[in-house]
Amino acid sequence: MDAAPETLKRYVDEFCGGDGLEMARRYFSAVRDYVLSSHAPIIGHYDLVRKNNASLHLYDEESPAYRMIALDALRPLGETGSLLEVNTGAIARGYLSTPYPDAFLLKAWKDWGGEVIINSDCHDVRFLTTGFDEAEALLCSLGYDHAVRLGKDKLWERFALHP
Repeated sequence: MDAAPETLKRYVDEFCGGDGLEMARRYFSAVRDYVLSSHAPIIGHYDLVRKNNASLHLYDEESPAYRMIALDALRPLGETGSLLEVNTGAIARGYLSTPYPDAFLLKAWKDWGGEVIINSDCHDVRFLTTGFDEAEALLCSLGYDHAVRLGKDKLWERFALHP
């Protein structure tokens, strides 16, 4: 998912019969199964499939079928207590103009009582906070009033978001 677009396209053609929606189904199932089996404290890169879909158009991100696949895989993760990562790395690298995961997923996560953590996944100190303002504005628009970060006196602490 995180490789060059031509690598993902080759995977979709060879292993998914050219069906981008099948690739998305496999990706979300793998993420769900991993989080459930590992008890990961953070669910990272939840809809990373969007990164290369922006240029390859492998599936329609607005389609009910895609959204159902993504939501069905996310729903059981709401019971794990894991934090859902809001990742701005694709903004810093110029792949997307919005963070992962997409707004419809963040809204559902909020409705299910889930907590979020903002991360730049920067790989370069110059981009450490790139996209944070966009992520905070998106979260606020969806009804979030706080996010979680590494704490000083305990592992996690809440901090207020400001629209």
